[in-house]
Amino acid sequence: MAEDDAVDTYVEWIGSYGYQNRMLVTKFIKETLFSDINALDASCSSLEFGMFLNKLSQLLSLQSAEALFLKTLMNNPIIKKFISAEDYWIFFLISLIKFPETAEELLKNALVTLPADANYKDKTLLLKAIYSGCTNLPFSLFINNEQLLEIRECCKQAIKVTFAAELFDTQNSNKK
Repeated sequence: MAEDDAVDTYVEWIGSYGYQNRMLVTKFIKETLFSDINALDASCSSLEFGMFLNKLSQLLSLQSAEALFLKTLMNNPIIKKFISAEDYWIFFLISLIKFPETAEELLKNALVTLPADANYKDKTLLLKAIYSGCTNLPFSLFINNEQLLEIRECCKQAIKVTFAAELFDTQNSNKK
């Protein structure tokens, strides 16, 4: 495992072995590391093992957060209906973590992914599903707590906008 952060390592593994195999790669690394630690003739010092264990801990934390995020989204009916590709949401999450300042753009891209005839109710429900997934993310994945709070606030603002448009559409259709 290189010196870069856990997210970069994770992205590298996905690029090398495919997103479908990311859990197997982590499991292999974990088992190999523990086997090496318990070996009579270990391959590195206790200090180096400590660094590897720290990185492994970060990767496992990332995978746990990803699993919870994906479970929240993939069990949502609106996600199942419109954007059920797991790899889309993995890279969405990775992008949020690596580049939290792009949250608004990522949300817009998710909305653009919906079919052209999707109504504002569908858009609101999609944003609520994303927000729900983001509420489960731990602060430890981000450089500082403010980043996650800003992502959540960005989701709330986007929900408000689409909900207002949904109400407007509903009122106009009721007048007809």
